[in-house]
Amino acid sequence: KDEEETRAVFVDENACIGCRACIYHAAATFRVDDDAYGRAHVFAQWLNDEETIQIAMDACPVSCIHWVDREELPVLEHVMAKLPRVDVAAMMMSSSSAPADPFAAAETFYRKRADLIRKRKLEREGMANAKRRNTTYYATAEATDKSDKLKVVERVREMARKAANGECKVDVDDLDREPIALLPAPGTTSS
Repeated sequence: KDEEETRAVFVDENACIGCRACIYHAAATFRVDDDAYGRAHVFAQWLNDEETIQIAMDACPVSCIHWVDREELPVLEHVMAKLPRVDVAAMMMSSSSAPADPFAAAETFYRKRADLIRKRKLEREGMANAKRRNTTYYATAEATDKSDKLKVVERVREMARKAANGECKVDVDDLDREPIALLPAPGTTSS
């Protein structure tokens, strides 16, 4: 098939009932192996033409064959391999809940992956960028130009350094704004 094709064929193997209608219509694309619990899967993309694949999709009684973006296919196949499966005969005799959804599992995979990438990026940025972010946080509304903001940031840093070294106590009345929360003094416990 054309290298510019953006679609791929995906079989939701958990929804497949093993009727083999897809194999009857597009045998080059679909297969049922013993290790697939009696369910169809895509053997190879585009070994049949688009019309033949569409006929096989339309013939599926449970609509478990889907066109997906080619870029999504590896993730769908990855999560499909991880989902719990039962033999088709056992599935047909069972009255248990619906099988796991590979599309929902892929969405969860993408979300967890994005969170992991964000976390690693923040870890790589290190303290230099954390300080830069804090500069913006501590700048108050009264500081209108850059030099005023830098003065506020330096004053806050100096107060924090002195408080950390025990050189002074921070008086709440001296703050430009109400504190968000007061921390207990060192060596005391809060109740």
